[in-house]
Amino acid sequence: QAEDGIRDQPRSRGLGDVYKRQVVDTDPVKRENARSNGAKRCFSPEEMLENLNDFNGKIAGVIDFVGNEKTANLALSIVKKGGTIVIVGLYGGSLSISLPLIPMRSINIKGSYVGELRELKELVELINSKNVELIKVTKQDLNTANDAMKKLRNGDVDGRIVLEP
Repeated sequence: QAEDGIRDQPRSRGLGDVYKRQVVDTDPVKRENARSNGAKRCFSPEEMLENLNDFNGKIAGVIDFVGNEKTANLALSIVKKGGTIVIVGLYGGSLSISLPLIPMRSINIKGSYVGELRELKELVELINSKNVELIKVTKQDLNTANDAMKKLRNGDVDGRIVLEP
């Protein structure tokens, strides 16, 4: 379920070892999918917490694709000094953090809902310059929106769903 972990499903394949991804997801199928798409190591949230000492001070950046209290707190606990946490998931909740920790650890916490034109141009250039396999996109009729939301909540979507009128 989405509320149980940081979900980092691979967005593309073909980038080699440019990004050493550590993936945390509750779903073993999604962890295996991430592994087959280039993730260096994959963990359940419980395994990540059990192996926290292996990551202490070594994770430079976290992308939280869920965006809830549990995943944001996990991100805070594993990101290194000077690291960046980008929250893109919109699951919801609150984040309580001791404010002095932000400057003391030089942590950058930011949200990203949409990118900038410059970033889009860089992405298109990257895709054109590499052998990149894009993520799976499933098209569904607009009248199946409730079913699509149920699948998203249950973590049953591999890739993206596009609703068409």
